[in-house]
Amino acid sequence: TALDSFHQAGNKAQLALALALLAMFFDRAEQPEVAATLYGATTHQPAATTDGDLPAAVDHLRAILGDTVFNQYAATGAAMEPSDAVAYAHHHIRTTRTESTAPA
Repeated sequence: TALDSFHQAGNKAQLALALALLAMFFDRAEQPEVAATLYGATTHQPAATTDGDLPAAVDHLRAILGDTVFNQYAATGAAMEPSDAVAYAHHHIRTTRTESTAPA
């Protein structure tokens, strides 16, 4: 809901912060490719990339993926239009939610 609200309002700074929080979540959820892509989507708003624990998450992602692969995913995210970044985030939120509630 926050992603949609910020996007519809044209609030790019808050949208970037929300995407940064999701990048940290996906890092912790052991989905580094998704996290790196979402991080890339935040890079147009410099304040978002220095907020909270994001720099530590980026360091962690670089250690897991390696600089080259991390940079490829981040570049993919950076090339996304805001609406594409929101759709990407929604897709991975839904997928993660479905996987976490599926019976074992």
